[in-house]
Amino acid sequence: MSRPADDAADISAQILSDRVRGGDLLGIARAISLIENDWSGADMFLYLLGRERLEVPVVGFTGPPGAGKSTLISAYIRVLRDLGQCVAVVSVDPSSPTSGGAILGDRLRMHEHHADPGVFIRSVATRGHLGGLCRNIKGIVRILRAATWDSIILETVGTGQSEIEVSRVADIAVVVNTPGFGDDVQAIKAGVLEIADVLVVNKADLAGAPRAIRDLESMLKLRPAGRDSVPVISTIATTGAGVAELRAAIVRQLSEKKAGCT
Repeated sequence: MSRPADDAADISAQILSDRVRGGDLLGIARAISLIENDWSGADMFLYLLGRERLEVPVVGFTGPPGAGKSTLISAYIRVLRDLGQCVAVVSVDPSSPTSGGAILGDRLRMHEHHADPGVFIRSVATRGHLGGLCRNIKGIVRILRAATWDSIILETVGTGQSEIEVSRVADIAVVVNTPGFGDDVQAIKAGVLEIADVLVVNKADLAGAPRAIRDLESMLKLRPAGRDSVPVISTIATTGAGVAELRAAIVRQLSEKKAGCT
Protein backbone atom coordinates (compact mmCIF):
# COMPACT_ATOMS: atom_id res chain seq x y z
CA MET A 1 0.00 0.00 0.00
CA SER A 2 1.20 3.53 -0.72
CA ARG A 3 1.76 5.99 2.13
CA PRO A 4 -0.75 8.89 2.20
CA ALA A 5 0.72 12.34 1.79
CA ASP A 6 -0.67 13.55 5.16
CA ASP A 7 1.48 11.06 7.11
CA ALA A 8 -1.67 9.23 8.20
CA ALA A 9 0.32 6.07 8.88
CA ASP A 10 1.53 7.61 12.14
CA ILE A 11 -2.01 7.70 13.56
CA SER A 12 -2.56 5.12 16.29
CA ALA A 13 -4.56 2.24 14.84
CA GLN A 14 -5.65 1.29 18.35
CA ILE A 15 -7.03 4.74 19.16
CA LEU A 16 -8.82 4.95 15.83
CA SER A 17 -10.36 1.49 16.19
CA ASP A 18 -11.62 2.43 19.67
CA ARG A 19 -13.21 5.58 18.27
CA VAL A 20 -14.92 3.65 15.49
CA ARG A 21 -16.33 1.00 17.83
CA GLY A 22 -17.58 3.79 20.09
CA GLY A 23 -19.54 5.35 17.24
CA ASP A 24 -17.46 8.53 17.04
CA LEU A 25 -18.52 10.11 13.74
CA LEU A 26 -15.27 11.97 13.15
CA GLY A 27 -13.33 8.79 13.84
CA ILE A 28 -15.52 6.80 11.43
CA ALA A 29 -15.15 9.43 8.71
CA ARG A 30 -11.38 9.55 9.27
CA ALA A 31 -11.09 5.77 9.12
CA ILE A 32 -13.02 5.60 5.84
CA SER A 33 -10.77 8.26 4.31
CA LEU A 34 -7.66 6.35 5.38
CA ILE A 35 -8.97 3.09 3.94
CA GLU A 36 -9.87 4.89 0.70
CA ASN A 37 -6.33 6.25 0.48
CA ASP A 38 -4.52 2.94 1.06
CA TRP A 39 -3.24 3.78 4.54
CA SER A 40 -0.20 1.66 5.38
CA GLY A 41 -1.66 0.95 8.82
CA ALA A 42 -4.93 -0.37 7.39
CA ASP A 43 -4.27 -4.07 8.00
CA MET A 44 -3.47 -3.52 11.69
CA PHE A 45 -6.43 -1.17 12.07
CA LEU A 46 -8.90 -3.66 10.54
CA TYR A 47 -7.44 -6.42 12.72
CA LEU A 48 -7.96 -4.31 15.84
CA LEU A 49 -11.57 -3.64 14.87
CA GLY A 50 -12.22 -7.30 15.58
CA ARG A 51 -14.77 -9.58 13.97
CA GLU A 52 -17.49 -8.04 11.85
CA ARG A 53 -20.93 -7.63 13.38
CA LEU A 54 -22.57 -9.82 10.78
CA GLU A 55 -25.97 -9.30 12.36
CA VAL A 56 -25.92 -5.75 10.93
CA PRO A 57 -27.55 -6.10 7.50
CA VAL A 58 -25.92 -4.59 4.43
CA VAL A 59 -28.46 -3.76 1.72
CA GLY A 60 -27.16 -2.76 -1.70
CA PHE A 61 -29.21 -0.69 -4.13
CA THR A 62 -28.18 -0.89 -7.76
CA GLY A 63 -29.70 -0.25 -11.17
CA PRO A 64 -29.36 1.93 -14.23
CA PRO A 65 -28.84 5.70 -14.14
CA GLY A 66 -32.09 7.60 -13.74
CA ALA A 67 -33.92 4.81 -11.92
CA GLY A 68 -34.30 7.00 -8.83
CA LYS A 69 -32.04 5.00 -6.51
CA SER A 70 -31.03 7.95 -4.32
CA THR A 71 -34.60 9.17 -3.89
CA LEU A 72 -35.75 5.64 -3.10
CA ILE A 73 -32.95 5.18 -0.56
CA SER A 74 -33.93 8.48 1.07
CA ALA A 75 -37.51 7.21 1.43
CA TYR A 76 -36.22 3.86 2.71
CA ILE A 77 -34.10 5.63 5.34
CA ARG A 78 -37.24 7.45 6.46
CA VAL A 79 -38.97 4.12 7.08
CA LEU A 80 -36.00 2.78 9.04
CA ARG A 81 -35.74 5.93 11.15
CA ASP A 82 -39.46 5.73 11.95
CA LEU A 83 -38.66 2.26 13.34
CA GLY A 84 -35.93 3.76 15.52
CA GLN A 85 -32.99 2.38 13.54
CA CYS A 86 -29.69 4.22 13.06
CA VAL A 87 -28.51 4.00 9.47
CA ALA A 88 -25.18 4.33 7.65
CA VAL A 89 -25.16 4.97 3.90
CA VAL A 90 -22.28 4.69 1.46
CA SER A 91 -23.02 6.22 -1.94
CA VAL A 92 -20.53 5.41 -4.66
CA ASP A 93 -20.34 8.30 -7.08
CA PRO A 94 -18.40 8.81 -10.29
CA SER A 95 -14.95 10.31 -9.80
CA SER A 96 -14.26 13.94 -10.52
CA PRO A 97 -11.91 14.17 -13.51
CA THR A 98 -10.11 17.02 -11.73
CA SER A 99 -9.70 15.92 -8.11
CA GLY A 100 -10.43 12.20 -8.34
CA GLY A 101 -12.96 12.57 -5.53
CA ALA A 102 -16.65 11.75 -5.55
CA ILE A 103 -18.91 14.12 -7.48
CA LEU A 104 -21.48 13.88 -4.60
CA GLY A 105 -24.60 13.85 -6.76
CA ASP A 106 -26.21 10.97 -4.87
CA ARG A 107 -25.45 12.44 -1.46
CA LEU A 108 -27.10 15.73 -2.37
CA ARG A 109 -30.32 13.92 -3.22
CA MET A 110 -30.50 12.64 0.38
CA HIS A 111 -30.24 16.14 1.85
CA GLU A 112 -33.28 15.69 4.12
CA HIS A 113 -31.25 13.38 6.38
CA HIS A 114 -28.05 15.41 6.65
CA ALA A 115 -29.01 17.01 9.99
CA ASP A 116 -30.21 13.72 11.50
CA PRO A 117 -27.64 12.37 14.01
CA GLY A 118 -29.05 8.87 13.44
CA VAL A 119 -28.04 8.88 9.78
CA PHE A 120 -24.47 8.80 8.50
CA ILE A 121 -24.04 9.42 4.75
CA ARG A 122 -20.69 9.14 3.03
CA SER A 123 -19.90 9.54 -0.66
CA VAL A 124 -16.91 7.69 -2.04
CA ALA A 125 -15.46 7.79 -5.54
CA THR A 126 -15.10 4.88 -7.93
CA ARG A 127 -11.58 6.09 -8.87
CA GLY A 128 -11.80 4.03 -12.03
CA HIS A 129 -12.89 0.83 -10.27
CA LEU A 130 -15.39 -1.20 -12.29
CA GLY A 131 -18.32 -3.11 -10.84
CA GLY A 132 -20.42 -0.21 -9.52
CA LEU A 133 -18.60 0.14 -6.19
CA CYS A 134 -15.11 1.28 -5.13
CA ARG A 135 -11.95 -0.78 -4.71
CA ASN A 136 -11.84 -0.64 -0.89
CA ILE A 137 -15.57 -1.06 -0.27
CA LYS A 138 -15.11 -4.20 1.86
CA GLY A 139 -12.86 -2.32 4.28
CA ILE A 140 -15.40 0.51 4.47
CA VAL A 141 -18.18 -1.98 5.28
CA ARG A 142 -15.95 -3.49 7.99
CA ILE A 143 -15.67 -0.04 9.58
CA LEU A 144 -19.41 0.59 9.53
CA ARG A 145 -20.22 -2.86 10.87
CA ALA A 146 -17.82 -2.29 13.76
CA ALA A 147 -19.59 0.95 14.71
CA THR A 148 -23.05 1.42 16.23
CA TRP A 149 -25.35 1.33 13.18
CA ASP A 150 -28.41 -0.89 12.94
CA SER A 151 -28.47 -0.97 9.13
CA ILE A 152 -25.98 -0.26 6.35
CA ILE A 153 -26.98 0.79 2.85
CA LEU A 154 -24.77 0.76 -0.24
CA GLU A 155 -25.68 2.66 -3.38
CA THR A 156 -23.78 1.83 -6.54
CA VAL A 157 -23.14 4.15 -9.42
CA GLY A 158 -25.54 3.67 -12.31
CA THR A 159 -24.69 0.18 -13.47
CA GLY A 160 -24.80 -1.83 -16.65
CA GLN A 161 -25.52 -5.50 -17.08
CA SER A 162 -22.04 -6.73 -16.14
CA GLU A 163 -21.49 -4.69 -12.97
CA ILE A 164 -22.56 -7.11 -10.24
CA GLU A 165 -20.03 -6.55 -7.46
CA VAL A 166 -22.74 -5.39 -5.05
CA SER A 167 -24.00 -8.98 -4.78
CA ARG A 168 -20.61 -10.01 -3.32
CA VAL A 169 -20.55 -7.26 -0.69
CA ALA A 170 -24.17 -6.76 0.37
CA ASP A 171 -26.37 -9.30 2.13
CA ILE A 172 -29.31 -8.26 -0.04
CA ALA A 173 -29.13 -6.79 -3.55
CA VAL A 174 -32.05 -4.53 -4.51
CA VAL A 175 -32.15 -3.88 -8.26
CA VAL A 176 -34.12 -0.74 -9.12
CA ASN A 177 -35.76 -0.36 -12.54
CA THR A 178 -38.29 1.99 -14.06
CA PRO A 179 -41.07 1.60 -16.61
CA GLY A 180 -39.51 1.43 -20.04
CA PHE A 181 -36.20 0.04 -18.74
CA GLY A 182 -35.89 -2.04 -21.87
CA ASP A 183 -38.09 -3.44 -24.60
CA ASP A 184 -36.36 -6.79 -24.50
CA VAL A 185 -35.76 -8.28 -21.07
CA GLN A 186 -34.05 -11.24 -22.71
CA ALA A 187 -31.20 -8.97 -23.78
CA ILE A 188 -30.32 -8.04 -20.20
CA LYS A 189 -31.41 -11.08 -18.20
CA ALA A 190 -27.85 -12.43 -17.99
CA GLY A 191 -26.59 -9.27 -16.30
CA VAL A 192 -27.40 -7.20 -13.26
CA LEU A 193 -31.03 -8.32 -13.01
CA GLU A 194 -29.93 -11.86 -12.22
CA ILE A 195 -28.20 -10.86 -8.98
CA ALA A 196 -31.37 -9.38 -7.50
CA ASP A 197 -32.76 -10.53 -4.18
CA VAL A 198 -35.49 -7.90 -4.54
CA LEU A 199 -36.62 -6.27 -7.78
CA VAL A 200 -38.17 -2.81 -7.73
CA VAL A 201 -40.15 -0.96 -10.36
CA ASN A 202 -39.75 2.63 -9.20
CA LYS A 203 -41.73 5.56 -10.64
CA ALA A 204 -44.66 3.16 -10.77
CA ASP A 205 -47.04 6.05 -11.43
CA LEU A 206 -45.67 6.30 -14.98
CA ALA A 207 -47.22 4.63 -17.97
CA GLY A 208 -45.79 1.22 -18.64
CA ALA A 209 -45.38 0.17 -15.00
CA PRO A 210 -47.67 -2.89 -15.27
CA ARG A 211 -45.76 -4.09 -18.31
CA ALA A 212 -42.41 -3.62 -16.54
CA ILE A 213 -43.66 -5.73 -13.64
CA ARG A 214 -44.87 -8.46 -16.00
CA ASP A 215 -41.55 -8.47 -17.86
CA LEU A 216 -39.58 -8.84 -14.64
CA GLU A 217 -41.83 -11.62 -13.40
CA SER A 218 -41.40 -13.42 -16.72
CA MET A 219 -37.64 -13.07 -16.44
CA LEU A 220 -37.68 -14.66 -13.00
CA LYS A 221 -39.15 -17.85 -14.46
CA LEU A 222 -35.93 -18.29 -16.42
CA ARG A 223 -33.69 -18.19 -13.36
CA PRO A 224 -32.39 -21.37 -11.71
CA ALA A 225 -34.54 -23.11 -9.11
CA GLY A 226 -34.16 -21.39 -5.77
CA ARG A 227 -33.40 -18.05 -7.40
CA ASP A 228 -36.81 -17.49 -8.94
CA SER A 229 -38.67 -16.58 -5.73
CA VAL A 230 -37.72 -12.92 -5.88
CA PRO A 231 -40.33 -10.29 -4.97
CA VAL A 232 -41.14 -7.55 -7.46
CA ILE A 233 -42.14 -4.38 -5.61
CA SER A 234 -43.73 -1.25 -7.07
CA THR A 235 -42.65 2.05 -5.53
CA ILE A 236 -43.06 5.77 -6.03
CA ALA A 237 -40.04 7.09 -4.17
CA THR A 238 -41.11 10.74 -4.33
CA THR A 239 -44.27 10.01 -2.32
CA GLY A 240 -43.03 7.02 -0.32
CA ALA A 241 -45.62 4.70 -1.85
CA GLY A 242 -44.54 1.06 -1.65
CA VAL A 243 -41.43 1.74 0.45
CA ALA A 244 -42.80 0.02 3.57
CA GLU A 245 -43.54 -3.00 1.37
CA LEU A 246 -39.98 -2.83 0.06
CA ARG A 247 -38.62 -2.87 3.59
CA ALA A 248 -40.81 -5.87 4.45
CA ALA A 249 -39.55 -7.71 1.35
CA ILE A 250 -35.93 -7.01 2.31
CA VAL A 251 -36.55 -8.34 5.84
CA ARG A 252 -38.13 -11.52 4.45
CA GLN A 253 -35.24 -12.11 2.06
CA LEU A 254 -32.70 -11.57 4.83
CA SER A 255 -34.56 -14.07 7.01
CA GLU A 256 -34.67 -16.66 4.21
CA LYS A 257 -30.97 -16.27 3.50
CA LYS A 258 -30.10 -16.71 7.17
CA ALA A 259 -32.34 -19.77 7.39
CA GLY A 260 -30.59 -21.22 4.34
CA CYS A 261 -27.20 -20.86 6.08
CA THR A 262 -28.21 -22.77 9.19
